[in-house]
Amino acid sequence: MKINSLIGYGLVCCGLIFLGGISTAQDEIPISPIGRIYNGVGDVKQFLIQDGLTYLAAGNGGVQIWNFSDLEAPRFVGGYDGMKFPAIDLYLREEVLYVLHSSGSSPTEGFGIISLDVSDPTHPVLLGEFTEYLSLAFMARKWVIKGNHAYVAGSPNRLCSFNIGDPQDIRLTRVFDNNFADIVVHDQYLYGIETDRRFTAIEIDQDNELIRDPIPLFDLASTGYLVIDGQLLYIATNQDISIYNIDDPLHFRVLGRFNKNRVTQMLPAGNLLIVVGDYIYFVDISDIATPTELSYLGAMSVSDLILIENKLWFIRRGNSSLDILDISDPANVDHEFYYPFPSNTHTIKKVFCSGNYTYLADKSTLRVVDTTHPAFPTEIGFYLAPSEILDIVGDTSILYISLKDRGIRVLDLEDPSMPRATAYNNSLGRPGNLLLRDTLLYVATSDSGIQFLNVSDPYDPVKVGRFPAVGSAYYFAMQVDGDRIYCQLNRSISVLHFDGPTEITLDTTWDTRNQIEFIRVFDGIVYVKRTAEENQVIDMRNLRAPRLLDRFNPPGNTRDFYAKDSILYVADGIYGGLRLYSTTNLDSLVLLGSIDTPGEASDIEMKGNIAYVAGLTNLSLYRIGEESGIESPEPKTPEDFGMIEAYPNPFNSFTSIHYNLRTPGVVSLSIIDPLGRQVEQLRQFHHLPGRYSVSWQAENCGSGLYFVILQQGTRREIKPVILIR
Repeated sequence: MKINSLIGYGLVCCGLIFLGGISTAQDEIPISPIGRIYNGVGDVKQFLIQDGLTYLAAGNGGVQIWNFSDLEAPRFVGGYDGMKFPAIDLYLREEVLYVLHSSGSSPTEGFGIISLDVSDPTHPVLLGEFTEYLSLAFMARKWVIKGNHAYVAGSPNRLCSFNIGDPQDIRLTRVFDNNFADIVVHDQYLYGIETDRRFTAIEIDQDNELIRDPIPLFDLASTGYLVIDGQLLYIATNQDISIYNIDDPLHFRVLGRFNKNRVTQMLPAGNLLIVVGDYIYFVDISDIATPTELSYLGAMSVSDLILIENKLWFIRRGNSSLDILDISDPANVDHEFYYPFPSNTHTIKKVFCSGNYTYLADKSTLRVVDTTHPAFPTEIGFYLAPSEILDIVGDTSILYISLKDRGIRVLDLEDPSMPRATAYNNSLGRPGNLLLRDTLLYVATSDSGIQFLNVSDPYDPVKVGRFPAVGSAYYFAMQVDGDRIYCQLNRSISVLHFDGPTEITLDTTWDTRNQIEFIRVFDGIVYVKRTAEENQVIDMRNLRAPRLLDRFNPPGNTRDFYAKDSILYVADGIYGGLRLYSTTNLDSLVLLGSIDTPGEASDIEMKGNIAYVAGLTNLSLYRIGEESGIESPEPKTPEDFGMIEAYPNPFNSFTSIHYNLRTPGVVSLSIIDPLGRQVEQLRQFHHLPGRYSVSWQAENCGSGLYFVILQQGTRREIKPVILIR
């Protein structure tokens, strides 16, 4: 940390009297990680599903494992991000996951293959790795697996064969100088489309090794995409899709052809062919000679798709998300599920805590995380906003969010797992941050001053006033402290005074002479982050004689301040992590402790002695100080089974039920009445160890006593809950 020692030195700076300096660390305060959720997902290239778990080749996010057994509560299970390059493809054999990772920009950087032990999916363990990528100067595109061999195609002009029989000893066995755009394997041949449009075959011996030079079979109109289903080969070019019979492995017979261009994916499913191009098309191929399009789904970019029974799971390219379609009737496809994965592109920038829930602004997604137990943060729902979320305020029943260029939205939290927009106001200019004071919502805008909204009826916010900008300056952010509003402008700080709910006067404005990134105010002390300058501590308790008390320059790029109980908490970006300073003597801040945080520390909220830190790609929770009764991250004894909690209880229309599991297995969670009759089955599927949450909506039930029954094998736990109408 760079320290500016100016103790005893007095000067006038920007109209402020500066006294003091910064001291080195002493008497460190323990900072202990106790919980974390999310590890940002990159551009997902491929995914696979097995035994209730979804494995993602998550680009720069590495390998990620998710549990979508309960679509109401998707859950991150574990991951591995120790590869040199982005993960682009996966292969799972028993409890070993093979991962192809490759540079997407330059073949001179290379590629690699790793193997992971995923017997415990919460903690994948590296078993083996092929690391000779630099000597190959190769950028992988795709691989296919046959037995103990992996065949990797890429550029420039490479087809590599690997023996992966021993996951701890992955060996390169052969290299061909062919540039394949796509490859497939069928029986004892590898087929591929080369970038010069030749369709080629390579013979495979009984040990699954490639044994001969490529055999050119025929030329295509363009490069394209390949799929084999039984004895049928589908080849998509930029003109059409052709269907071949491949009974004779070197002499194909055309069975059908139909027009579809720009195809990137195909998935045969009996008499149905699913085609991804500009749209997702559903094609009837019961008569192969004359395929018939049944329906299509509007434009979206798809990176991979899997069919499970009549459910089509697919990943959207770019800002990755998971969709599920019900294609029981391919002529009338029904969209059943959508989940936006947390991004690894630094989008979780705001955290807001209310009651037992924490709300995260993840670009245009508001994520709802149950933090009843800080060791087990669990996402229980989300809300998709029409644009980027800039700020969040509210209470346990209502949230207000400001949106980039789209005004504000009012969200009803009757069911926290399903925030519901009930009102909006788009006539507020360009909103920034929000302040909620009694029944008035104050909105800072960068083009029309401070707007006042009466939210006594939160479902009908009414604009009741406005405080104009100071001169030509814009309000970028506000902080309330007592009866004052501290406003951050571009290069100055204005202090406003509440004379009444909608009556505000300007007390004073100070020119800082340097561009301000943000300010935070606690008990009249203003903490200022300046662009490319040191942080400042300014005493503004006496507006007639403000004082610059201290300057300090943590090692990172400070993103947020939070002051509480004589401690200043600093979210110090990618290099500084979470840092604590003593504010007992504001003239000389003392470093009390620090901890590296995953991602880039960007925002802080405090509840009790727990710090909630948004890390742009994650939310991490830290205990500040010594142990204070927080439960450990994992159940320690078999008696920890269940641990059912319900909140609220008693409740009016819904309650959130939380439970812990120490061992995997099929779990039943149900509601019964005092006569033992089942009212509702909430859960009935295989669970992995961990903490789970589910909401019980009791709209059709009368007031009275009910029981939550959790059962796994012969073990059972019962929790009484009371419904009050």
